[in-house]
Amino acid sequence: MTVIELGDVSGTGRDGPEPDPAGRPAPRSIRRRLAVAVALAGVLLLGAAAPPGVPLVHELWWAPFDDESSMTVRNGTVYVQKATTDGSVMTAYDLVTGDRRWKRATTGQASWMAVTGAGGVLLIAGAPVSTNVSYGDGSLAVQLSASELTALDEATGEPLWRAEGEMQAVSGDTVLLGDQDEAGHLTALRSIGLRTGSPRWERRITPAEVIATPDDGGDGPERIVTATADGRVTVFDAVDGTPLLARRVSWIERQPGEGLGTILRIAGDKLLVTRTDRRGGTITAYRLDTLDELWNTSANRQAVVQPCGPVLCLSNGGEVDGIDPATGALRWRGAGWAGAESLGGGRLLAYDNGQEPHQTLLDAATGRPIGAGDGVGYPIWPDAATGALLLVRALAEPGGRTVVTRLDLTTGRADPMGTVGTAEGINCRGTDRYLACQDDDRLIVTAVG
Repeated sequence: MTVIELGDVSGTGRDGPEPDPAGRPAPRSIRRRLAVAVALAGVLLLGAAAPPGVPLVHELWWAPFDDESSMTVRNGTVYVQKATTDGSVMTAYDLVTGDRRWKRATTGQASWMAVTGAGGVLLIAGAPVSTNVSYGDGSLAVQLSASELTALDEATGEPLWRAEGEMQAVSGDTVLLGDQDEAGHLTALRSIGLRTGSPRWERRITPAEVIATPDDGGDGPERIVTATADGRVTVFDAVDGTPLLARRVSWIERQPGEGLGTILRIAGDKLLVTRTDRRGGTITAYRLDTLDELWNTSANRQAVVQPCGPVLCLSNGGEVDGIDPATGALRWRGAGWAGAESLGGGRLLAYDNGQEPHQTLLDAATGRPIGAGDGVGYPIWPDAATGALLLVRALAEPGGRTVVTRLDLTTGRADPMGTVGTAEGINCRGTDRYLACQDDDRLIVTAVG
């Protein structure tokens, strides 16, 4: 691992013109709002969360932004990385007030960034590196991966460390990195401290095509699983990198041109192996501690399986099945859904294949719909459970506006709140009360409710 010092850019205040202290929108936004005032009149009368005279959806502040910039929202802060002539600059703004908390020079452009749930660390992946990869069906593809990872202190922007490799997972106070060869296969794994970047362990491995790691905070053992292109599966102890056991499983080599291949997923104390061939998908569950086969089930189309609280969700694009994790037996089936995401607390969010998907709250144990299922749009996932989330969808007329709906995660009720301005292709992050969205050359933060 290579650790490199990072530079600093000092200064205070906001970039660009100061937002109005009363939270009033910029003149351009006023003109847009006048243009859609009639269309919004009915929508903005819904609900009573905002004080009298204040729209449920109202602009708070804005900062410079463009198509080369990236951003994320976490813990009441908006993090923006913007390209400069000699690298890039990361700025942290208070989500509600727009006050600048810190500003820091960084190198290159981020392919993604995220703030970890524990440790208060902002992780920034370096610019993507392309690798030409060939597959068994003769197809060729360009695989993008980040060759380095940078860590900043979330609260101050202070540089913590920079390490070579692509991040595979974050678990507790450790980060798992991987090295790749010219064919795009993993050749080494390395665990480092989340705040310190100090090495915990490093291990060369047989070139692997697939890797699976447990979800952070999951209830299973701390294990890492890799698989070679011919189906040799190896289980490692995530604490010290020790190989624990290995076996060969039935495997289908990746054939992206045909939509075929094999996927690994860790679910608690089980390893799920999903194989897709021309006949459909087959899911086989193995004990993670012995790799003994437990059960298998099949789908007549390409399938994706993932943990959904008391069940496993098996999605095949046309329906979602709730599968018993212990036996593989079918507990319930939801027709018409393309997939489902676990919300915790025994709730799932199921969505269809629409261009602006319908979202319906489900009871995870029974698959029973909760509420009318009339939420439409893409979810803005909050960084903490709040009992609600926002859905956003493009408004056909007038263009350049996005409808915002709040979905109650207890009752399933969907309440339209109003609209915000966005650039073509919705680029928004936020919580259940605030949205940060790109609108042309600005990042606009809006209060909802």
